[in-house]
Amino acid sequence: MRKQGGSKMSNHSFLGPFIGHTTKDSTKIWIHNPERETLWLSLAKKGTEEILRVQKFVFKEENLFSDCVELKNLEPETVYEYRIWQDERRTQSFDLQGLNAEDLFFKTLPNQKDKGENDRVDFLIMSCHDPDYAKSENEGYRVWSALPQILEENKGSDYCVRFALLGGDQVYADKWRTKIEKAGSPEEREKIYLEVYRHYWSNISYRKILCRLPSYLMWDDHEIMDGWGSSIEFFNKEKTDFNEKAKDLFSAADKAFAYMQAIRNPTDSLTVKNGVKSHDFCFTVGRCGFVMADLRSNRNLFADGKDGKKGVLWKPEQLDSIKEWVEGRVGSIDTLFFVTPVVMAHGDPVAEGLLMKAWNFFYKTPVINKYAKKFLKRIHLGDIRDDIRDSWEAEANAAETDNILNFLFSLQNEKNINTVVLSGDIHTAGYASIYSSSAQHESRSVIPHIVSSPVGSKPFPWILEAFYRSLSKIVKLGTQNKYTAQVSHHHSHRNVVVCSVRIRDNGRRQFLKVKFYLEDFPEPQIVIFDLIDSSHKENINWSPAGRG
Repeated sequence: MRKQGGSKMSNHSFLGPFIGHTTKDSTKIWIHNPERETLWLSLAKKGTEEILRVQKFVFKEENLFSDCVELKNLEPETVYEYRIWQDERRTQSFDLQGLNAEDLFFKTLPNQKDKGENDRVDFLIMSCHDPDYAKSENEGYRVWSALPQILEENKGSDYCVRFALLGGDQVYADKWRTKIEKAGSPEEREKIYLEVYRHYWSNISYRKILCRLPSYLMWDDHEIMDGWGSSIEFFNKEKTDFNEKAKDLFSAADKAFAYMQAIRNPTDSLTVKNGVKSHDFCFTVGRCGFVMADLRSNRNLFADGKDGKKGVLWKPEQLDSIKEWVEGRVGSIDTLFFVTPVVMAHGDPVAEGLLMKAWNFFYKTPVINKYAKKFLKRIHLGDIRDDIRDSWEAEANAAETDNILNFLFSLQNEKNINTVVLSGDIHTAGYASIYSSSAQHESRSVIPHIVSSPVGSKPFPWILEAFYRSLSKIVKLGTQNKYTAQVSHHHSHRNVVVCSVRIRDNGRRQFLKVKFYLEDFPEPQIVIFDLIDSSHKENINWSPAGRG
């Protein structure tokens, strides 16, 4: 394809182009542009001059000046180049503010292999993109700057990183809270949320990755506001409902997420049940299925009472829709990745309960409060009470943890589908193993749990992570006394994780290779899970200390 030429235009509000949901014969390309009514996209196979098609972007205020075109009838396993123009005849190129012609390409997926055939699926997972806490802009984007080399290192003649999972907190609206709450209309609040997105997504290192690598996005609390649904401040005095300010805030954040992120995801992958609204979605790549769970649209700490001891992470209808989707693909997928913005296990619930009590005491004691806040600000640690309440391991979410783990372990033992949990949120990367002691799960009683966080935010203080690890050998999950997690060491560094599913020996061997790329480390930390042969609970009984 010829290089773009003609007049150029400066547009500092422009975001994108970003690649979205991609299959063997289609892809989505997204642009946000409040300063033009239209733009045009041209498409060609890499290295050729023939223009295969030209498609139009239309930017409307009611759609928050965002549009996503879908290119269909493409060829499998093919690299395409695209260009952005001001006019349909392609006489005037559009200034992409630092992106060059060689940056604008994508690759379609290969045809799906049949069951039993050797296969490989590679992808990224990341979360928590807030470079503002870095000492400089370059520091906060160091992982993004390293990603081109990471992608190249994970590329071969017949494999490459196919896509990225962005697992939550792609933006941080917290610093705009006062401004949003003072806004006098829905339109004004929406404009402020757009400011948030432009602030976090305009960096060239960020854009150089997402303009070529398909991404799938799910929100967490910071796309709305820190602690959304878990902090008392969002509720009315009676704790029976969200207060009016919170409702207005959520409405604007929800619309912003819909047009800035969700529009790039697969649409209509799940059947809506009982009118429950959420942004959950599912998709497949090769013989792998991916569930992206929305744990914010219906998050409510006080859904079942004023004491906050039994809240709601999501609605039962959301899980029912996901079960229905998976059931329809039994036989066509070998591994299911359940992607949750919050972790299944990190700290011991008993220890975290004591931490919550101590935190409440500090905040209620004026003399201590003053110095505690200064210390926490110095180590870039905010109020973590809502983070503790958010995790699946929290007491308020224990019943829902039983439900999701019952489902995931039943897939392994009844449907012969490997299951893996992926998450972010906690600003430290690592892994855990989730175990079931149920006789029904005896043959396959282990589920890997991988965490990737943060990609740009300040990492969790290493001394607090060491404190967590010293307390937590085994974490109890749920209410049925059958699920536990053993948490490994976590890494307090900015990071991105490359996951690679390998199917070998005609399906008899299936592995998950996990590469943790940690900031400033020249080599990745590597963990390999045998998804079939190692999937059992060993349960070593250690004698009490001091005895033979």
